[in-house]
Amino acid sequence: FCYLMAADEASIALIENMEEFTEATASSLTVVDFTAAWCSPCMRILPVFVGLSVEFEGKMKFAKVDVDIADDVHQHVGIKKLPVFKVYKDGQELDEVQGANADELREMVIKASAL
Repeated sequence: FCYLMAADEASIALIENMEEFTEATASSLTVVDFTAAWCSPCMRILPVFVGLSVEFEGKMKFAKVDVDIADDVHQHVGIKKLPVFKVYKDGQELDEVQGANADELREMVIKASAL
């Protein structure tokens, strides 16, 4: 994994291939941001995602998949539009939020933190 280091020191794993995706979602509760550099809604909601990673640090992991870099993951998961946020645990998808809706994303993360 590579790590995105934000100014606030939150680390978000950057998943670049299927092997890393499988490893990241295999056991720990993980919130994954499916994004792309050209996606303006993705860039607008990124600070919210980073903020949640700080707020919920130690309770769950946060990861980011650039669908243009990790095309194998993109195809496996079947992403149709961006951004998409998904919660995984034990290799299973538990929840999803489509679009750059900060309130829905926060609600999903709060719900997941109770698991």
